[in-house]
Amino acid sequence: MNSATSHAPYVGARHFDAGDTGIFFGRTREQAEVADLWQRHRLTLLHGASGAGKSSLLRAGVLPRLSTEAGRALPLGDISSRSGFPLAAHK
Repeated sequence: MNSATSHAPYVGARHFDAGDTGIFFGRTREQAEVADLWQRHRLTLLHGASGAGKSSLLRAGVLPRLSTEAGRALPLGDISSRSGFPLAAHK
C-alpha cells in the first residue's frame, strides 16, 4: 500500500474507531446532537439502517467528543448471535 492510499478516509467494511478520529469527518452536527442527548438523558437510542454509520458515529465521533468534554460513558458492546453459554453446556 502506498502513502496515498494509506491515508484514505474510507476504512472499508469495518466501523471507524477512536483511532480513526482524525479521518472521521463530515458528521459534526450529528456528533454534537448525539453527545448532547446522551448527556441530558439516561437512555438514548441511536437507530438506523445497517451500514448507515451508527457505530462509526459513536466510536470515532461521539465518544472522543465526550471524553474531551469530561463526560463519561460505558464501553460500547457489540451484538452477537452466538450463545453466551459454552457449547458443551447446551448438550
